[in-house]
Amino acid sequence: MLGTLVQRRLLYAVVFAVITAVGLLGLVLFNQQAAASASQVATVTLETVGSTTPGAAMTVQVVANDTRNLAGFQAKVRFDATKLRLLDASAANDLEKSGRDLLALEPVEQSGAVSIGAATCPVKDCHATQPKLAQRIDRGVNGRVVLATIEFAAEQPGQYALALENVKLVDPQGNAIAFTTSNAVLDVATQ
Repeated sequence: MLGTLVQRRLLYAVVFAVITAVGLLGLVLFNQQAAASASQVATVTLETVGSTTPGAAMTVQVVANDTRNLAGFQAKVRFDATKLRLLDASAANDLEKSGRDLLALEPVEQSGAVSIGAATCPVKDCHATQPKLAQRIDRGVNGRVVLATIEFAAEQPGQYALALENVKLVDPQGNAIAFTTSNAVLDVATQ
């Protein structure tokens, strides 16, 4: 009987040690994932969508990846105006995915650049006649967010550099969101 009692206590001690070790391992892995996730910084990139043939409209999107609580942005896209012609630029409506209404700024064209931006207001309809009665939405969007769409045309095949400048990302409270940028090359192929 004494031997059985010792064996049970030993078994309980081993089970307790295994459970504790598994729990500690899980905690360490969870903390590493949380730290990696918390240190992950948003990236703002230029992505080509669709056709890139001479003479055709070529679409480039300004995209924010790995965002958290995004509610507004501004960016300037610089290009070689002697080789690329700006056809159109507009803010995308992905920022509305949180339920907040979008206030898009009109694009501003400069020589060899276009500036674009948008913000969201804390309600579903920014133009409501009684905004104080509207339900507030305090969160922005997360993940991959298309911020703007820009269309160019090039008459000749070639590679044309596009650069992001003066980029700002903000949360619903107007606080800056950390990010990195990545420029792009628009590769216009022969037909």
